[in-house]
Amino acid sequence: MDRTRILLPLALEDEQRDPEKFKTVRELLAQLEQKDVSMRGATFKEFLKQLNMSYEEYVLALRSGINRPTVVLKRTVDEVLINSYNPKILSLMQANMDIQFVLDEYAVVAYLVDYVNKPGRGLSKILRNCIEATAQGKHSLKECLVSVANQFINSAEISAQEAAWSILELPMKYLKQLDSNSRDVYELNIIDRYVVRPNQLENVCLANFAAWYELAKVGSEDRKLLKGNQYVRRRTKPKVIQYRKFKESQDENEYYREQVMLFTSWRNENADILNLDFKQLYTTNLETIRMNRKEFVADENLDLEEELMQLEKSRELEENEEKSEETSLVSFEPVLEYDENEIIGNISLDMNASHGKGFSVFQPTNKCPDDKYREWFKNAT
Repeated sequence: MDRTRILLPLALEDEQRDPEKFKTVRELLAQLEQKDVSMRGATFKEFLKQLNMSYEEYVLALRSGINRPTVVLKRTVDEVLINSYNPKILSLMQANMDIQFVLDEYAVVAYLVDYVNKPGRGLSKILRNCIEATAQGKHSLKECLVSVANQFINSAEISAQEAAWSILELPMKYLKQLDSNSRDVYELNIIDRYVVRPNQLENVCLANFAAWYELAKVGSEDRKLLKGNQYVRRRTKPKVIQYRKFKESQDENEYYREQVMLFTSWRNENADILNLDFKQLYTTNLETIRMNRKEFVADENLDLEEELMQLEKSRELEENEEKSEETSLVSFEPVLEYDENEIIGNISLDMNASHGKGFSVFQPTNKCPDDKYREWFKNAT
């Protein structure tokens, strides 16, 4: 548009209404968006010429495609794909925006209500199902409350930033405490916390620290990490720690490094371990390593990895045997092969059957004729 204007919609029965021309305008704008048509640097008159419309026809075309009073801003052809923005707000927010003038109070209310309820439509259905299940007696009120809370947490739509924050579990209070130019954006892991452990834990090895100590919200000064504002406390029960478990016979260098790192005390990984000879460190601190390792390794001669492999092999062997038994049962034929020389358990002897190969029809002996049977029966009565 060559100037900012407020356009009013045309009535459906208005003879000047021409939806086809509005469709033509939309098609050209779509082509400009897809870069199918190049009009870089074109003037408004050239834009109208491309549409094959006069200025009055263009205005009527726009009025044919709107259903409420609309503000059409002054724009060049090159600016047609730029969202409406306010320079002052843009300088303050430094974010994308799409500002529109709204001339209808009802449209404002409808937009706000629709925007607020849009992400919760699917969630409302889930909550309704939960409440119906409670009404039917499937859940208690407490279970319903827990279920509703879980549905809100697991079903609500959130932004990518909020999802990342939720996964990382980083409290915002730490971000507020940082200097605006600080690059300290990483969370401390177990090794980072061990390096800055309190001086009272100077002789505690890494394995012991990982098993017995955890972060605490508050604590005394002697339990505060040397860097930052975090505290540690001793657990009532130790954690089960996991580590790589290198084998001395397979990777001697890594085995010595792992043993020194886990079961001796140190402050600087590079200066105290990585820049030194691992084997010499292991030999020098062997007694300390053995003493600290006893808490985590009950049997020095027990190779858990080897035991697990043997157990897995035994399990596979048992499964194969079970499959073999199942196969043999399926292929079992109930008709046994007849052996004429086998006497024990041969029912054919009791039945007075033939011993020839194959089967013969059993014929009962000494059968009484019917007339004689009737005579005997009459005399007996």
